Parts: sequence; C-alpha cells; structure tokens
Amino acid sequence: MEEVNGRAHRVTRRAPVEMLAEERQRLHRLPERPYTTVLGETRKVSWTSTISFGGVTYSVPHQLVDESVWVRVAGVSIRLTQATAGKGVTPLAR
Repeated sequence: MEEVNGRAHRVTRRAPVEMLAEERQRLHRLPERPYTTVLGETRKVSWTSTISFGGVTYSVPHQLVDESVWVRVAGVSIRLTQATAGKGVTPLAR
C-alpha cells in the first residue's frame, strides 16, 4: 500500500497520500443513524405477520410482529429492512 499510495499518479502527478491529507480537512463524520429515505417506506408488522405495501399484503417473518420495518421496491422485488440502534440496517427479507 505504501508503495502504491506514495508514488505520483500519472494524471494528477501527485501522490494519493498527499491528496488525502488535503481532502481530510473537508471530510466530516458519517451520521450515527442512516438517512431513512433510502430505506423506503415505514410499515408496522401486524399480529398476523403481514405488512401492506402498494395495496398488496405481504407475509414477513413472525419474529417481527409489532416491529417497525422499512419496505422499498428494488427492481422487480420488494426489500424489507430494519434499522436497529447499535446494529445499523439489517436486511430481513425479499
């Protein structure tokens, strides 16, 4: 890594390690919680282990009863995720 990052880049004519030192001044910490807009729409899992999304009822794992989950369309499938404090975002089902 030191050999590659220490030599000059052929386009910028600068070593990546030098450029990173400049860029670090502009970087900021990532937020503690993810931006939830990318996760989709929030749904609460009913006592029948189902959620409603887009006018359709979907079955979900029974362990999620009374939990809040995020649902979104990804291509031709529905993705179900859960944001948990300390664990981040966990994919649950497709």
